[in-house]
Amino acid sequence: MLCQLRRAAGVAAEAAAAITARQRQAEEEAAAKLRHAAELRSQMQVAAARKQAEVLAARQEGARARKASAMHQAVIEGIRQQKLQQLEQAGVPAKYHAQLARKVFAI
Repeated sequence: MLCQLRRAAGVAAEAAAAITARQRQAEEEAAAKLRHAAELRSQMQVAAARKQAEVLAARQEGARARKASAMHQAVIEGIRQQKLQQLEQAGVPAKYHAQLARKVFAI
């Protein structure tokens, strides 16, 4: 009887140890999943920040390009006005002035 009690106590201890080992393993797996999820969230935040910076840079580049184009157009328009004044001073008939004033110059 004493032997059976000792055997039962040994089996119970082994069962408790096995349960504890499973619980420890489950806790480690849960912690690994949490670390992995945190790493994924971090990567997603970095990617979102990078994409936002790229969009901002593209918008700024577009604004710079529009500003440069507008300045170039202003220079061309200034040159056009000078040339029309020169033609007028040179005595070129007004109908030719109108044709040149309507002319579109490709950039």
